[in-house]
Amino acid sequence: MSLWDKLRAKFTLPADYELQTPDLPHFDPNAPIIRQKCFFSGRVQGVGFRFQTAELAQQLGLTGWVKNLDDGRVQAVFQGPSDKISFIKKALAHRPYIKITHITSCELAVVPNEHTFGPRY
Repeated sequence: MSLWDKLRAKFTLPADYELQTPDLPHFDPNAPIIRQKCFFSGRVQGVGFRFQTAELAQQLGLTGWVKNLDDGRVQAVFQGPSDKISFIKKALAHRPYIKITHITSCELAVVPNEHTFGPRY
């Protein structure tokens, strides 16, 4: 097997891979709506991080966006109930191929009329 084949096998999802949805806990219906900017460090680029983040955020009903940064980190902005934002940050650390070593977060002002979550390029 060539070096290229070994690398491709290590960093791509198998053809029969299905994204597993984690068991969602009960969320507090009265949790405050917040907007949070997060920076994820570790093995977060080239492993489907943006796709998996968008998929899970949409399942949770969060809005915002996610994008790769030139320095190897990933930046995401999440808006929604605070307990769902806490959950997504923990759940991403348990996804295939992703290894988060550090998360930095800060609060932002809530953006009214935001309705979607998706990747930015």
